[in-house]
Amino acid sequence: KAEQIVAATKQYQYQDQIINDINHYAEQTGVEVTAYNFTATGVKPTSPQPQVAGVKTISATLTLKSPLSFDSYLRFVKAIEQNLTKMQISGVNITPDTVDVNAVVNPSIGLVVYVR
Repeated sequence: KAEQIVAATKQYQYQDQIINDINHYAEQTGVEVTAYNFTATGVKPTSPQPQVAGVKTISATLTLKSPLSFDSYLRFVKAIEQNLTKMQISGVNITPDTVDVNAVVNPSIGLVVYVR
């Protein structure tokens, strides 16, 4: 079970693993990810997290295709949040679509990825 909770950092395997997970969630919810940006510095989650020896955080930003149905966006966020804690949402960015009241534009999601 511990293998499912954190991603391994060996030769950027964690990026492949996280991208595969994100692509799976995107496919299930009708969302298209247009860009992934990983940074080695990490970010602090907005809520306090327990410290686990050997576990670090890496920050990632997902850029999503625009315009996007707000319902699909919410389902995608929920899919990420329900994973086994390999990653957690650290921030969201959306703007209401001025043409379609049920859509958003320029959507992006900030993530904290837990690695060892």
